[in-house]
Amino acid sequence: MKTVEKEKTLRLTNNFYLLLITEDGNILDSNEYFNQDFFHSQNTKKNSNIYNFLHPTSNTTFKTSLQTVLHKNCPYTTSLLLKNEILHKQIWEFRKITVSSVDYFLCFGTDAREDTLSIDQLNKQKAAFNKIKTGIFIHEKQYEISDVNDDATQLLSHSVDEIKGNFYYKNLWADKNNNGTQSTENISKTKTLSWLNGINDNRIFNFHCLSIPNSNSEIEYPCVTFFYEIKKSHSMKRVVSNQQFESLFSDFFSKSGSMKWIVDEHENLFFANDSFLNFFKLPKTAIDKNLFDIFPDSIAKLFHSGHKYVLENDNIQNYIQHSRQANGKEFFLLTNIYALASSGVTRLIAGEAIDITDSTKTKKELDNAVDRLNMMTKSTSDSIWEWNIKTGEIFRNESLHKLIGYLSMETTDLSWWYDQIHPDDKEKVEQKISYTLSHHEQVWEQEYRFKCRDGSFMQVFDRGYVMYEYGIPVKMIGTIQDLSKIKALEEYLYSEKIQNKKDIAQTIISVQEKERTNLGHELHDNVNQILMAAKLYLGMVQIDDAEKNEMKDKAVEYIMNAIEEIRILSKKLVIPQLKDGNLKTSINTLIKDIELTTGLKIDFIYEEKVEEMLQNKKLTFFRIAQEQIKNIIKHSQASHVEIKILASNKYYFLLLIKDNGVGFDTGLVREGIGLSNIFERAKLYDGSVTINSSPGNGCELVVELPKRQDRIDSENI
Repeated sequence: MKTVEKEKTLRLTNNFYLLLITEDGNILDSNEYFNQDFFHSQNTKKNSNIYNFLHPTSNTTFKTSLQTVLHKNCPYTTSLLLKNEILHKQIWEFRKITVSSVDYFLCFGTDAREDTLSIDQLNKQKAAFNKIKTGIFIHEKQYEISDVNDDATQLLSHSVDEIKGNFYYKNLWADKNNNGTQSTENISKTKTLSWLNGINDNRIFNFHCLSIPNSNSEIEYPCVTFFYEIKKSHSMKRVVSNQQFESLFSDFFSKSGSMKWIVDEHENLFFANDSFLNFFKLPKTAIDKNLFDIFPDSIAKLFHSGHKYVLENDNIQNYIQHSRQANGKEFFLLTNIYALASSGVTRLIAGEAIDITDSTKTKKELDNAVDRLNMMTKSTSDSIWEWNIKTGEIFRNESLHKLIGYLSMETTDLSWWYDQIHPDDKEKVEQKISYTLSHHEQVWEQEYRFKCRDGSFMQVFDRGYVMYEYGIPVKMIGTIQDLSKIKALEEYLYSEKIQNKKDIAQTIISVQEKERTNLGHELHDNVNQILMAAKLYLGMVQIDDAEKNEMKDKAVEYIMNAIEEIRILSKKLVIPQLKDGNLKTSINTLIKDIELTTGLKIDFIYEEKVEEMLQNKKLTFFRIAQEQIKNIIKHSQASHVEIKILASNKYYFLLLIKDNGVGFDTGLVREGIGLSNIFERAKLYDGSVTINSSPGNGCELVVELPKRQDRIDSENI
């Protein structure tokens, strides 16, 4: 008796563990009771393994159990120690199931009744556990049942084919998730259902769903149904009398929300519930009449075709009825028809149907709207995209695919799009999209470079409008505009603008140089001539007075000084001739004059390839050298200067002027007229100027002019 009592206890409890695992122990899915005891969060459930919860002493037993089930292909029961905060002594049964040629293990376990059990007691409890009948369905494509175990047929009193074809068994887990697609991820994992196998046999079962990760595209929603009978819910015949039960049975079917009916093989209506009569607006007197007498031919033939199929094929018929009622109203019914067991001569056919008219019409309207949208996207030249944030799916219209050069099957989810964004822009785009969604902003827009199919990068402007549901972003719809031509035009206009500025600057410098040259010539040719004539006339004056004669000599001396100063000044003002185009000779002449007049020591290094420069660039180097030496003499207190003009760099001509003077803080010294002229002259030819100096460390000026041909004609100078 004790063994029987323990068997009942084991079968009645809902506190059991249910796992679906691989041979390596990876947990694919588990029931809520196991989750509550062993998983503290959803993150710990991911990538978990049963060995994480086994006590080390049970590892070998567990492995041996799986191997036994795998090779003998029969259930196996053993005891194990599992641990979370405490140790649990448990009894486990293992069964092998195969889905699409892949073996998995269904594990069913419960706590032992006592903390410590003798071997004899434990064996008795195992024996009782083995007697528990547990049904198993394997669901593959669209929840179709592909396999059924023997316990399932015994528990449900149906054959394998009857179970596979039964409408309710197949659709146990066909719930809809939020986006309208079927998935085992979001469905209810447990259901308690009552099965009526005759007036005096009411049985209640608990059904559990375990999901299998989908690695095979041909198996759309694989899962396993595990169920058992709840013994503690007694048969209705123990609670009420047969007469009361028949009344309850009739009341249950009459008030059911779905339409139910029973006909004989001659189409005579044997039973119809209220939902059936009300939907077709039939009176109670319609029962016992023939379907062709109470329905228009179009509707009667729909029922007849389903009933006839069941009678001829001895199989369940599932289909959608589509017709119109007598008032012309269109309807759609999801219908399930099957044969009833009958001890009499006349065969009975039962049917049940659900009105899906509204959902079908809604689907048609949605399909029509989608068709219209597709036509609109095909007819527009705009590049349109839609991102379903909940599912990760992205739609791109034909214009967008033409723009980027990819075929529709080549473009996938958002990560693919991110991978095509230029590496320098990718992180900025990801960050801005994330910021837009997290801050509930309505519009996201950004410019970035996108890699087309031919490998080239296109400058695009992307703009999306975000849709929210209850504050959660669910969709973003947007357009992409190709900015390549606009950017090219902007760059062309910008380069033209820069070139115009250079042309203006060159013209100003050319005018200044000509003005300086004219001024130098005027001073040298006219003013000096006048002073020379004054000197000659003054020399012709004869003065006997010694004191006055001394004054005359002093006046001649001042005139000669003025003539020399004007000569030096006019030489600086006049454009250097760069004899034979030779910059080296002109710089050497400049150095000689400076050394003679100041005592400054100057070293000069010159590479002959510098002479390949355009004449106007040579003049620029000369003027910069002239200006910087003047600055050194005036401010640096230097005793030594080094000048280098080099052409060894592949891209630039280089002018370097370095002194050993007092130096200065480059951050404090303002850019005067002299330095300003140096920078402007270098900028005119896309050159650069670098000044390296600090107090006590002299000064180094580095000027680089590009070697490429310049648009400015050297003849302008």
